[in-house]
Amino acid sequence: RLGEGGMGEVFLARQLSLDREVAVKLVRRELVAEEWFLERLEREARLLARLRNPHLVTVHDFLRLPDGTAAVVMELVEGGNLRDRLRVAPNGLPLAEALMLIRQVAAALAAAHAEGVIHRDIKPENVLLDAAGRVRVTDFGMALSLAPSAPRLTRTGATLGTPGYLAPEQLSGADTDPRTDLFALGVLLYEMLTGRLPLGSFEPP
Repeated sequence: RLGEGGMGEVFLARQLSLDREVAVKLVRRELVAEEWFLERLEREARLLARLRNPHLVTVHDFLRLPDGTAAVVMELVEGGNLRDRLRVAPNGLPLAEALMLIRQVAAALAAAHAEGVIHRDIKPENVLLDAAGRVRVTDFGMALSLAPSAPRLTRTGATLGTPGYLAPEQLSGADTDPRTDLFALGVLLYEMLTGRLPLGSFEPP
């Protein structure tokens, strides 16, 4: 077991056919009770598997399991995440490092937005750092496709995301668009520079 996110648990596994280690996200049982949700997850996984950017985690496969749940198979990124890095720098990262990392997160989001996908849950836990320290954005479990034909994954008025990183439209349950990710990107940069979230009245970094 590697960790847990909003959509389920992530496990280390071995893909026998190619003899390689992968990460497998098992979707929470309570989330897959309705067929429309499973169909939407499968469409999203198919879309994400087509995204190509060195700063995005690659999706390998989507599986419907015999017990009615589902799993997403992804490449394994070893090296921890941005939250781990921030824990050892409680007052913020050096400016050059923060700018290097935020540019890579922005490049990943730009690639997703170009394909009509918004992430909606950008936070340090979803920014993986590989063994060389390069950014790999992951956990598109709350992603939204902007394609006109795509059904909504969430109900109107629902609030998804992580408190502290939510844009105003997410807090109010209104429609979201790529600017939602840009708001979270700004919060992330502030946190990288100061070690704090920009809550209430706050000083410039």
